[in-house]
Amino acid sequence: MLSRPQLKHLLLQASTPPARRLVALFHGLGGSLHELRHVAERWSAALPSTAFLLLEAPDRDYYARELLSGQWSGDWYRYPKLRSEFGADEQAYVQMAERCISERCDHVSTELDDHLATLGLENEQLVLAGFSQGAAVSAYTGLRRGCLGVLPLGGPCPPRPNLLPENSVTRVCCVVGDADPFAPHEEIQRCLAKYPPRDDASGVKVVAGQSHVVSEQSIRIGLRFLEESCGCT
Repeated sequence: MLSRPQLKHLLLQASTPPARRLVALFHGLGGSLHELRHVAERWSAALPSTAFLLLEAPDRDYYARELLSGQWSGDWYRYPKLRSEFGADEQAYVQMAERCISERCDHVSTELDDHLATLGLENEQLVLAGFSQGAAVSAYTGLRRGCLGVLPLGGPCPPRPNLLPENSVTRVCCVVGDADPFAPHEEIQRCLAKYPPRDDASGVKVVAGQSHVVSEQSIRIGLRFLEESCGCT
């Protein structure tokens, strides 16, 4: 069972209140809530009626690192065992991984409900975004909730089909590079094909030459999705 403390967070209020949308962002493995702050601030400047919530993983990563900057090195679903401990038993490893991810999605969803209530917003006004491991959290949690939209960047890595439910309401935009060694774009495209694009701004966007980063192009593609597919203003 994963720990379920209240998640450390930073809320960027809508500059033109009241907020009409909430975009929650999840950092990658080894990051902190500040990892995607520059992304949230860019989007916030363009979307004054949208609030942005930066959340931080509750567990330190498997190696219990503290970054040289002194920042938290977080892990959204710290596995109780390393992959090497399972040997050739791939099925047991996958079952453990999916159980841990599902538990964290449930935990995150409860926290999001509290933030929505505080802002007076509904699930249909919520968009989840994230990078790398945080891309997985955003996709699996948002699609399970049936919220307005999900915006995974550089992930899920790898995608886990068992955690991708049937969903005909949530808008999906995934931004991944064709040179990303951790997020296999062809596999991601196959797994997310069950969520067809609603418009030109949604769907899987493969960026030529991009590795495992949140690039300027990722930020621009994400902003267009928020504006055009999710009605963020």
